[in-house]
Amino acid sequence: MVSLKKQCLSEFLCGLLVGFFGLGCLIPLHLKIIDQFQFSMLFGLAIAFVVLVFNPVSGAQFNPGVTLAMVITKRQDKKTLIPFILAQILGWFCGAALVHAAFYNQIDIIAMEMSQGVAAVNLLFCNYNAGGLYGVFPFEIILTAFMVIVILACNDQRIVNNPGKALFPLVLALYITFGVTLAGPYSGACLNMARDFGPRLFALIWGTIKGYDTSAIFGNGYQFLVYIFVPTLGAVLGALIYDGAITHLLPNNKPVAPVKGVINENYIKKDSIFHIEHKDKVAKKVEVKPTKKAKPAKTVKKKVSKKK
Repeated sequence: MVSLKKQCLSEFLCGLLVGFFGLGCLIPLHLKIIDQFQFSMLFGLAIAFVVLVFNPVSGAQFNPGVTLAMVITKRQDKKTLIPFILAQILGWFCGAALVHAAFYNQIDIIAMEMSQGVAAVNLLFCNYNAGGLYGVFPFEIILTAFMVIVILACNDQRIVNNPGKALFPLVLALYITFGVTLAGPYSGACLNMARDFGPRLFALIWGTIKGYDTSAIFGNGYQFLVYIFVPTLGAVLGALIYDGAITHLLPNNKPVAPVKGVINENYIKKDSIFHIEHKDKVAKKVEVKPTKKAKPAKTVKKKVSKKK
């Protein structure tokens, strides 16, 4: 079993890499080199690559809402909750820092083109309420909830022909592409508390060091709190809806019967790629001892005495 330290390191690297590759795509977007759909597709592919690499280690969650949902539904040990969330936020924080370091000159160009100057650049990697504060709620709750439902469905063996763990990164990439394309212009399509809070915290520290105006980062009527609580609430609701409603709609809402003497112990508990306490050998073979065939009864031949 993978140790908690290695799992936390995996979550940190997930946040760092998705933060760097995903948020890095914002630079060509603001420079009008790519459009919104291309940005959404690139962001989804970045997530797919990271999930493909780190999924076997920690589940590649890099999302505090998903981690909380897995703990509440008992798919993950509650001892991992706080370490995972801290590692995820730190990873996204460092990812935003790498983007600033790599695209320093380009960020200055964007600052000159924006009317608010450096104050707007500080918000470049954070989410904003372009569609209004009330427009954020339906997008963030519904999209995050359904994202968790898709995650659980992809790894539920009760669903016939589900994509499974092999195609799961691609399915998640397609969903992220859809969600960011749909909600990006209105709510920023956060879907992840760490994706907003980590870069926002870096923007505050960097802006303070550089002497920029940082009032909008944690200002604007504390609207940043929306991106902390709403996606997290959506993730938990998605997991509860899946367990409380969707599983009961399946033709077989019980674990799949063992096939050829193999019992999937991990699935019987609650099969999920996020089950941290899983064993290395998920399948355990059951030795079936052949039953001894009953020996046929011996026929006793009676000797018939012949009369002379």
